Parts: sequence; structure tokens; C-alpha cells
Amino acid sequence: MTTKNSFFIQQIPSLFALTMVLAIVFWGCKKYTDPSPNPINNFTSHYCNNPKAVNYNWGFPGIEDNSICIFPADLFAGNYTYYDSILDVVNQIYIPYDTMDITINKLTDSTMTILGQCAATQLTARATKNYRFSLDSTSDKGQTYCTINDTISGAGIKQQFNDTIFKYNYTISNNDIIQEHKGYLFKK
Repeated sequence: MTTKNSFFIQQIPSLFALTMVLAIVFWGCKKYTDPSPNPINNFTSHYCNNPKAVNYNWGFPGIEDNSICIFPADLFAGNYTYYDSILDVVNQIYIPYDTMDITINKLTDSTMTILGQCAATQLTARATKNYRFSLDSTSDKGQTYCTINDTISGAGIKQQFNDTIFKYNYTISNNDIIQEHKGYLFKK
């Protein structure tokens, strides 16, 4: 075998590798084309056309149908089990405190009542379109709780539209004594 032929034979693996790399580069570099869009019939879907609703204009354009509107108070209405914890002021940690059944009833599109926290008191709250509610305030410290000397202030928040579990935190004040509570409501 001549040295000229042996040189080419030695180079075959390198030439094969180079050919493969170039083939992959050219094959991988073909022009991108957009996928065809999913057909959407926007004119037959139903949407809520009430700006006070949480789902305002979801599905627009289409057919206006306010019977599908979901209002802020609708997000929270139902029966729940509340798992409460209370702040241990000395150690600055929340410790398990109580479990109670709570019922939230819708009064109007944005107002509701909370029953079950205190046997003698029905709390009122106002819900907003951003998945939150806060207890109404009748004084600078909150609304009356179980006794005339107790006041409560607090708020609840959902992370997503259809959550069945959400946070509910509140503070009870009785003159100089303040109790901070944190917990979760689980829908039954």
C-alpha cells in the first residue's frame, strides 16, 4: 500500500464524522414554520358581560350570557372546616389552636356572612374580584366579636379561581390583649 492511500484510509473516520456533522447541521437548520392555529369559534362561546363579576369577559367575543357570571362572594360561599393556629408571643411561632365548622353565606355579589367562629356573632365580610375578602370594620379595631369588648379584623385569600382550600387570618383584640390567628379553610 502506498503512503498516499494509507493517508486517505486513515482520514476516512474523520471525513465520515465531518459528513455526519454537516448533515445534522443542515437537517437541523431547516426553516421554521408556524404550526396551524387551533380553530376557535369565538362567536358561539358564551361570556359574562358584568364588570362586577370575577369572570368578566372570559370567552369574549361571543354570545353575552350573564347567567354564567361568577361574583366575588360566590368564590367563598359554602361550608368549611377551619384549622386554626394562634401566635405564641414568647416563641414567635404559630401553634395549633382549634378546629371549627364555618359557613360562609352570600348576601350580595360582594358581601357575605361568616357563621361558626363565635356562637353569638355573625361576622360580615366583603369579597373582591382578586380572590380576597376582608372582614367589615365597624370601628378602628374591627367589628364586634363574641362580647362587646372583643373586636375582630381579618382577611382570607385564595391563590386560584377554583381553590377549595384557602388562607384565613384574623386578629382578636380585647383592650390591650391581642391574639393573632392563622389558618386554612377546607371546603366540605
